[in-house]
Amino acid sequence: MPIGEEFQSGLEYGRDLLEAAARGGRAGFSEAEPITASCSTWLPGAVGAGLGVLAAATVGRKSAVKLLAGGIVGGALGALAGLVWENRELVGRTVGGVVEGTGRVRDAKWLEDNPIDYA
Repeated sequence: MPIGEEFQSGLEYGRDLLEAAARGGRAGFSEAEPITASCSTWLPGAVGAGLGVLAAATVGRKSAVKLLAGGIVGGALGALAGLVWENRELVGRTVGGVVEGTGRVRDAKWLEDNPIDYA
């Protein structure tokens, strides 16, 4: 197989994988409950902010800007982790749909490259 055809085949396979992942993700997303944001995400956000300030305080010179930035970044990451945890069913279904969709495409490609002869 010439290099141009191999490259084209790889591009088509990559496109098929992306399309299958998108379809699987949408299917998993549509089956789950809608995203919920409640007041319980403040606790992971506060813990993350505290850890961010502590991390900024242990590295190099301690300035107010560095401590503030560490608190903001840590708080944002903590709140995001809390939001993901609260919506873990939605995340799980979406990721499961992506894995299932890409698995089908990978299996089809493997069978195309390794045909099974029963004769």
